Amino acid sequence: MTKIQKTNIDIVIPSWSKNDELFNITKKCLDSLFESEKNISFHVYIIETNKDIEWNDHYSSLEEFNHTITTLRPKLPFGYHKCLNQGRLAGISPYVVLCNNDITFENSWASKIIWVMNSHPYIM
Repeated sequence: MTKIQKTNIDIVIPSWSKNDELFNITKKCLDSLFESEKNISFHVYIIETNKDIEWNDHYSSLEEFNHTITTLRPKLPFGYHKCLNQGRLAGISPYVVLCNNDITFENSWASKIIWVMNSHPYIM
């Protein structure tokens, strides 16, 4: 696998951090995301139902890694796919990943996927 050039990826994650346990699940997801790739800038859109949570307040050093995080509020009563669409429409990156908040990201996960898409354009 050849190294991909620096690229941007929008990451969309619905979240409802109504207690510490659920907050920590989303935080673990984000921590693993930001540690997973060195040559990709992640632009994260968290659609957070808890009005007291601003995710960008918890990640002050993202700019040095060219990552951004934006907290959005659901525009309509919660609907999983409505939230994903709201986040998807907020971004402008060439790649978009729609995620649950309870996953962890493995090292080089995105680079490997992009490499496969570039190597086999017919799958696109």
